[in-house]
Amino acid sequence: MCMALILMYSWMKPRSRADPAADPRSAVKKLQAVRRIHRQRWPPIEMVPMSAVANVLKGMMREYIDKHGFRSLVPRRKLPLTNSLINGMLGVYEGARRGALVVVRESYYWQAMLCLFVVASETAIRKAEGTGNQGRNGLTFASLTYKIRGTLYRIITRALLAVMGVGDGVYLAHGVAKNDPLGSFFAATPSYLPWRAVGRCACRELAALDLAAAVAPGAREATPLFGPAVGEFFTEAQVEAAFVLCLAEGARVPSEELSNYSFHSFRIFVACALLSAGAPRWLIKRMCRWRGDESLEIYARVSDQEWEQRLSSVLDATVDATLVPRLPRMDVSPEQESDFLAMAHSLLGANFNADRASA
Repeated sequence: MCMALILMYSWMKPRSRADPAADPRSAVKKLQAVRRIHRQRWPPIEMVPMSAVANVLKGMMREYIDKHGFRSLVPRRKLPLTNSLINGMLGVYEGARRGALVVVRESYYWQAMLCLFVVASETAIRKAEGTGNQGRNGLTFASLTYKIRGTLYRIITRALLAVMGVGDGVYLAHGVAKNDPLGSFFAATPSYLPWRAVGRCACRELAALDLAAAVAPGAREATPLFGPAVGEFFTEAQVEAAFVLCLAEGARVPSEELSNYSFHSFRIFVACALLSAGAPRWLIKRMCRWRGDESLEIYARVSDQEWEQRLSSVLDATVDATLVPRLPRMDVSPEQESDFLAMAHSLLGANFNADRASA
C-alpha cells in the first residue's frame, strides 16, 4: 500500500495549472477508494490497515511544504454570491450578450435558466442536479409537489396558482448526488420552498415554469425540470455560460473578478446565509444536504459582520473562569495544622453542647 501510494502520486498531475504539484493527499483518496471497492465485493476483501500509509503521507507532506511552501496547499475556493449579486443576475437586461449567447427573457430557455438560478439560491442544489449529468436520476417535473391550502397537488394549474398565498409552497424532491449515490440519505426528504408575494421566490418561478412547459401528467417523470427546451436537460456548458453572462451583464462583476465565482457559489451563499442567520449547524447540513462536517467547515463561512459583533462583545466580557489546580493553596506547618485541628474540634464540641442545652 505504501509503494502504491508513492507510485500513484508519481503519475498524478496538479489539479490546476496554478498548482506547483499534485497534493499527496489526493493519492491517499485514490487508495481509500480502492479499499471501499474491495469492501463492497462479496465476499468482502479486507485490505491492510492504512496506518503505515498515513506515516508515509506525513513524510510526503513535509517534503511538499519544504519545496513549495504551505500556502500552495491552501485551496483557492470560490467566493459566495450575495443577495445583491443574485438579484442583479436575475435582473439581467433583455438582449444582454456574451459571445453567441443572448438573453431573451420570454424564451423558454431563459425562463428555465433563471428559474434554475433562483432555485439554487434557496436549495443549494449542485450543478449536476440541474443538468443532464444525472440522467434519469436528475430533477424532473415529477420532483415537484405543490402544497396549497393544506392540500397536496402533483400538477399546478393557473387557478391553483392564483389562490396561492402565505403558508403555501412547493416540495422539491432530490435525486441522487455524489455524496448520496443510492439516494439513501436525502432522496426521501424534499426541500420545502415557501410562496412569497414579493421578492425572489423559487416557488413562484417553479410554478410559472411548470405552466409554461405544460407537461402531460404521464410524461412528468421523464421530462427534465431545467432545460433549453421541454424534454431536454441543460448541459454544464450552457449553465456555465449563462451564469457568467448574468454575473457580468446583470450583476456588473468586473471581468477580472468573474473567475472568483461559479455555480457552486450558490451553495456557498446558502450555507453562509444560514450561518449568519443563526441556523444551527445540523440544520445547515440538512438543508445543504451534507453528510459530514468537513463541507460545513469549508463553505459555511463567518461574515465580517459576525466577526465584528462577536469581537465587540469580547471587549465588554467578564472572564472569571479558573481551574482547580490554579486555586490558591493553604501552606501550613505541621504545628499550625495541629493547632488548627484542635481549634476546630473545640468549636465543634462547643456548638454540640449548645445544641443539647437548647434542646
